[in-house]
Amino acid sequence: MSIEASILASRETGAHYVIGEIRAAFLRAGGVRRLGYPTSDEVPTPDGFGLMTRFERGTVYWYRGHPAEIGSPKLPPRNGSAVH
Repeated sequence: MSIEASILASRETGAHYVIGEIRAAFLRAGGVRRLGYPTSDEVPTPDGFGLMTRFERGTVYWYRGHPAEIGSPKLPPRNGSAVH
């Protein structure tokens, strides 16, 4: 399995990686022009069931079995274990 990843950096935000479905959603949305540079690496969502990356002008959320989305996530049913 191949997973696409990018490392993006700016003087203000530092260097952060953007990977997989979150990266794909970021690029589809217009990338740096729309969301700005990442301000975090990929981290667990507050509920522990998904992953997210914060950008200067938004956050992209991903939950297993669901497409990544920008903004507040539509939380999927909790029928599995937390993402690690």
